[in-house]
Amino acid sequence: RPQWAEAVTDLYRTPDGAPDSISARLDLSSAPSFPAPDSELHERLILAAAAVLRSAPLISAADLDPAGTTLFDVPELWALSILTVAGRPETPELDAASWTGLTLALACVYAPPDDLDLHIRLIGTGVQHAGNHLEEAISGLLDRASQDRVAVILSRLAPVLTPGLTRRLVGWAQDSQRPLALWETVQNALAEHGDQDVVTSLRPPEVGCAKRSGGSPSC
Repeated sequence: RPQWAEAVTDLYRTPDGAPDSISARLDLSSAPSFPAPDSELHERLILAAAAVLRSAPLISAADLDPAGTTLFDVPELWALSILTVAGRPETPELDAASWTGLTLALACVYAPPDDLDLHIRLIGTGVQHAGNHLEEAISGLLDRASQDRVAVILSRLAPVLTPGLTRRLVGWAQDSQRPLALWETVQNALAEHGDQDVVTSLRPPEVGCAKRSGGSPSC
């Protein structure tokens, strides 16, 4: 990771070698020293990015700070971005556990508005490849997040949710130990950014009634 982060830093040097400010962007193609497409250096960068992804340590929810994880903490996300933007097929070589960690990290890191489409595309690819592994791991990340961060994480996941992951999120929010406000945060995020019909169909009326009354169901 440190070596790859240093390589990314070098991409932000100007052609004369002077350091330039490093952007928070996932897409590195606008960096001053990013190699031209189809050049030999660009091909070498793509191969290096693929090697980084294959050798990167697995990421778990415990490795991530829901509010403070940055691209420098998980620089392999830049590698994933390079391969995705280049349309290269190396990424499917990753197993479900690797995709789960990458997807959890992507849900935590900030991406500027110019990278929103790429950010969602990367998360969507991760959700697709991670499958059940992500469904099992997402609770561990949300358990460590504040209510505000839960809303942010879900806003990033919601546009690409699968039915199974949606059920897991709703089930997590409906735990009797969680406050009503947290359930409403999850429901609102899924309804705003995802599929409101799915959320409504998965919400047992008696659970919502019990929580609103603060005790046993009364309706």
